[in-house]
Amino acid sequence: MKKWMNYLFYAVIAFLFFSKVPSIIQNFSLEKRAFKNNLPIYVKDTNFSETQSLSSKKVVVFWATWCPPCKIELDKLNQMILDKKISYNSVHAISIENDFELVKNHILKSNYLFTWSLDKEGEMARNYQISSTPTLMLVNNDVIEYVTNGVTPTLGIRLAEFFKN
Repeated sequence: MKKWMNYLFYAVIAFLFFSKVPSIIQNFSLEKRAFKNNLPIYVKDTNFSETQSLSSKKVVVFWATWCPPCKIELDKLNQMILDKKISYNSVHAISIENDFELVKNHILKSNYLFTWSLDKEGEMARNYQISSTPTLMLVNNDVIEYVTNGVTPTLGIRLAEFFKN
């Protein structure tokens, strides 16, 4: 019996590892690639001022309102803004949905402070090969340095290191 349990354990580990490999490979292919956002940018429910700019170091999150892991990651990022660990213009959330009012109401209801855009046509998601949400990118001077998918337990540590001068 114990022998079968060991086989089962190793089979589950192998399955989990090999099911994650395609997204890991895809994430590596995005790193060191230029990042350009050509979508309108909002803060809460108003257009982000033309004179303001996003931080040179930023966290870009592709997300959806129906995605529970996205809420976890966005809540963590918003709390970091509230705690003054990062600035509101260093986080940019790009929703992959096509309903502006739904996304805007979700942002307002959740009291998110960061900038956001709506990828109505899916152009940004296709361009950056987004296959799951949340997908989080660390972008420095418009170059993608790191990409991860899903809930990131070490997000605070990774961002503290990323935003160091």
